[in-house]
Amino acid sequence: MSIETLKKLSDVLGIDLLTDYHRFKMDSAQIVCGYMERNNVSIRAFAAKCGVSATTVKNWRNGTCAPSYEIWKRVFK
Repeated sequence: MSIETLKKLSDVLGIDLLTDYHRFKMDSAQIVCGYMERNNVSIRAFAAKCGVSATTVKNWRNGTCAPSYEIWKRVFK
């Protein structure tokens, strides 16, 4: 995942990945699903808003992946 994607994701979800990275990593599926439900956003619309593929959003929703710690550490630390 690119740096710009992490920044967009932080903006879209309304969380600060600088301080909330570990919470996001552990709860990414719940956070993404909650955002999508509250805002009535489809997978494709959410993917477009974050600048990622629909498959990536599906993986986030399923809890099979989240932004890596290495990217977070390199960009924000």
